[in-house]
Parts: sequence; C-alpha cells; structure tokens
Amino acid sequence: MAKTLSLTLLLSLAVLLPAGAQCLRSVGACHGSGIPPASSRHSIEAALAYGYNTTERSYGSIGLTYSGMAARWARLSAGAWASTSDSYALKLRADFSWQAGRRGRIGLRNHYLYSAYAYASMQGFDAALMAAYDHDYFYAGIGAVTRLFAPLRGGGLICEPIDMAYDIEGRIFPKGHPWNIALQITNLQPFRTGRFYEPELILKGNCRVYEGRAGRYRATLRTAYRPAGLLSIATSFYGIEITAGVICGI
Repeated sequence: MAKTLSLTLLLSLAVLLPAGAQCLRSVGACHGSGIPPASSRHSIEAALAYGYNTTERSYGSIGLTYSGMAARWARLSAGAWASTSDSYALKLRADFSWQAGRRGRIGLRNHYLYSAYAYASMQGFDAALMAAYDHDYFYAGIGAVTRLFAPLRGGGLICEPIDMAYDIEGRIFPKGHPWNIALQITNLQPFRTGRFYEPELILKGNCRVYEGRAGRYRATLRTAYRPAGLLSIATSFYGIEITAGVICGI
C-alpha cells in the first residue's frame, strides 16, 4: 500500500515540479495557446453555491480560484473553498497540454486537494493524475487517485491507494462561443473527490457578459446531482447543489 501511494505521488510531482520552475522563470513570457481560445492568460473565478443533502442538510458555500499560464503548454491553478457546514478545502491543479490535430489537445492533469470537515473532526488529502483529451466540443480525462483520511486530532490514518478518476464533458457549441451549455459526469470536482462508482452528474452553462480593455468577464451557472456523505462515503440519498459564479480574465 505504501509503495503504491509513493509511486502515485512521485509520478504526479515529476510532472508538476518542472512546470513550477518554468513558471518562476517565465511569468510574462507565455502566450495563451496552451488553453482554449476563449480563455485568458490569468483568471480569477468567484462562486457561491447552495446545496442540500442528508448529511449536511441545507448549506451555503463560497469558492475562489486563481488560474494562470506557466508556459505555452502549462496552466496552474489554486483555490480555496468554505461552507456553512463547517467544511473547508484547498486545491492545487496543473494542466499540461499539446496540440493534437486542428481542434484538439492531449495532456496530463495533476490534481491535489486537502479537505477539512471540522463538524466531524476529519480531514482528507487526494492526489490524482489523469490523461486527458480536450476538443472544441468535449473533454475526456481518465486516471487514478490516491486518498488519505485521518482525524483532525490524533492518529488512525486510512489510505485508499488507488481508485479510478474520470471527467467527461460534452458541449453544444465550441469553447469560443459567446455562450455554451455542457453536460458533465465526473468523480473529480475542483473541491471534492468521489469514488468511481459515485459520480456527479452536472448540467452547466456560461455566458460572456463583457470583453474589453478591462478584461473578459463570464457568468457561470451549474446544477449538480451528487452523492451525500462525509468524505464521499455515500448515503442512500443523493444531494443537489446549485452554483453561480463569475470569471474575470486578463
């Protein structure tokens, strides 16, 4: 178990660290070709959510994420999330992609997530590594995730060394369209990880509201049908979560 966990983390770090060094060397020297044409070199996303499930009942949450280009082929992001249910999360993500055909890109995705559930005195750490293909009309990623759980105080570490991670999304318009609607099925959300047999089904949309010298602004709306339960140990009832946000890009 320990060897499997170490191998997963080492593979992830081997991909992440060179991009981090490149970021320090070349901030300001990159161009946005490593991301969809409608995206920006730097962006900040703020989002508010309301949800209900049998574990947390009604709750509200807020999330903030920064994303920026580290190189023409690399994009790094970091974010924080907090909920009225006394739950918190921090994430770090790195996407590395290269052109594959006229409309597609292949790449690797590193995803790290720390979660704290203060109301239950539990915490968790997830590390995922995925291979991905991004097209104008769809995104597909598949890989593996390692998960660690422990009490906030005391011992009792629990390890789930390998679980499948996937993220599949289809869009009705190309990514650069002024507005879009997408359907997504995944067990690897920005601030939440589930087991492979407990996917989230998400309907989401975005709309361009302003584009000028002050930056690019997009409004987002997402409805998720998701598992309920602490640390993704699902109960028999699935929860609903509605998220509204704005993305500012420069």
